[in-house]
Amino acid sequence: MAITESSRHHLHQRLDEVLGPDDATTLMEHLPPIGWADVATKRDLGLLDDKVDGVEHRLDTKIDGVERRLDAKIDGVEERLTLRIDRVEERLDAKIDGLEERLTLRIDLFGERLRKELEHGLRVQLGLLLSTMSALLALAVTVNHLL
Repeated sequence: MAITESSRHHLHQRLDEVLGPDDATTLMEHLPPIGWADVATKRDLGLLDDKVDGVEHRLDTKIDGVERRLDAKIDGVEERLTLRIDRVEERLDAKIDGLEERLTLRIDLFGERLRKELEHGLRVQLGLLLSTMSALLALAVTVNHLL
């Protein structure tokens, strides 16, 4: 027989008459809110545990498969990134080498220009020094003859 709300209400009224309202309410609160046919038993829970274990195993298997595929994809991405980084590094090394060569040439040209300017400046200074010494020598000879 299926338990209905009407039958539960009738039982509650009858318990009120026999036990009194407080005891009747206490007893009714201990009954399940639905029929006993809908209450799970220990046996039901044991079967449910088996089903949960099966579902858990299948989920673990699927998760393991997804994890392996993700690891493979990550490895592939890592390998491609490593190759790209290596290519960028090679290009940067080539550019740095080219810049180093050009900078070395410019430093060498600057050094050569500086050396030439120093040599020219020294020649001018030497010429002035020799002219001054010649003039002083001529003056000394003239002064010596005059005395």
